[in-house]
Amino acid sequence: MVAIGAMGTLMVMGGDNGGYMVKNDPEEFTDRVLELFNDKELHKNKSAEAVRHADSWSILEMTRKLEEFYLNCTKNFQAEFGEPRALIWKLLTNSRSWKTFTNVIRRRAGRRLQEMISKLGF
Repeated sequence: MVAIGAMGTLMVMGGDNGGYMVKNDPEEFTDRVLELFNDKELHKNKSAEAVRHADSWSILEMTRKLEEFYLNCTKNFQAEFGEPRALIWKLLTNSRSWKTFTNVIRRRAGRRLQEMISKLGF
């Protein structure tokens, strides 16, 4: 793979993992493409490198990273505040709270809609 190393591409690829990140320069881009086409050993190595790098973006790896991030956040929160989670967590995970929030939002939205309709003269 040859790609212009900018924005998200550079971040996801983390450099030349499995290919080449080039500047927005047609000559450099073409040179790298031809290099991969003409050198079978290089192509083979870059392909293997791409597979290894893709593994770091697999659902299993992303889940592991997310879990690690969550555990670090809760550990740091507990170290700072003495509780494993903020009190709002209990509200957010309580279905009764969600029903109450939903009803409040519906009432407010309904009143707001009625106000707008009145202003429009309907």
